[in-house]
Amino acid sequence: MSIDTSIISAVLHGDWTRPGLVKQLSSLSELSIRCKDTGVGEVHIDCSGIDHIDKNGFQVLHLWLRSLHSRGFQPKITKLSSAIRELQEYYGLQPVFE
Repeated sequence: MSIDTSIISAVLHGDWTRPGLVKQLSSLSELSIRCKDTGVGEVHIDCSGIDHIDKNGFQVLHLWLRSLHSRGFQPKITKLSSAIRELQEYYGLQPVFE
């Protein structure tokens, strides 16, 4: 067995629409602090637990990913549901999250 300590994994969940974003922002802030203290390079963001997302949620997620990237991390989005992928297409955001 091998354990890769160069990767942090996080599962996002809940409501990523405008009314639910306040709660999500505190979770993202906490995760950012955890990443900073580890010196880890890759951050895998599992989106399978996101119940609802709108354009505001995509914007917050994008800004957070850019923030991680600017601090030397390599964030990778994983496990997007087909509904979220359809919304990405609708908003024209596929290239942003690839």
